[in-house]
Amino acid sequence: MAIRVRRRPPLLFRALALGEVRLADWWRIVRRELVAGVALGAILGVIGIARITITNGLFPKFYGDLWFLLAMTVGFALVGVVLWGR
Repeated sequence: MAIRVRRRPPLLFRALALGEVRLADWWRIVRRELVAGVALGAILGVIGIARITITNGLFPKFYGDLWFLLAMTVGFALVGVVLWGR
């Protein structure tokens, strides 16, 4: 038995189609969504960086010499994932 997955169209497209939002408001809404996505991603990124930094402080050989690069990669990846998923 196959599971059907229906994705809803993004709320912005739905609102445009229904006339609830004008096309002139599009950039304002997109900018607000981007700011919210970057803020949420930054919070999660800082948490990821802090986790790796604390773990490296407690167990110095756990991540090796490249712990800082790993922490930065995780932090930026979290920002990207949140922006892509929003």
